[in-house]
Amino acid sequence: MTDRKKEKFTAKFLSGEGETAVNVHWIEIQTPSGSVVIGPDHTPYVSLVKPESQVTYEEQSGQRKNVPIQNGFVVVENGEVSICTLSPEYSHKS
Repeated sequence: MTDRKKEKFTAKFLSGEGETAVNVHWIEIQTPSGSVVIGPDHTPYVSLVKPESQVTYEEQSGQRKNVPIQNGFVVVENGEVSICTLSPEYSHKS
């Protein structure tokens, strides 16, 4: 049996400034209808991201990070999460 806590998947942050991909264990996204936690093998999903919210995720190292999002949408498909936004706040170097 696979240890679900060890599984990871890719989360991509896409903006007019470029793309950054991060390997994560899970990602939590605030939507207009509430909070959604996405893990490996999540079913396909599309939603707006709640304006002026943040995305929280856990990296492979176990460290949690918060990313401010002004607006955008999220797509979950084929074991990957893409967060598309016009806000350039995300920088993987932080």
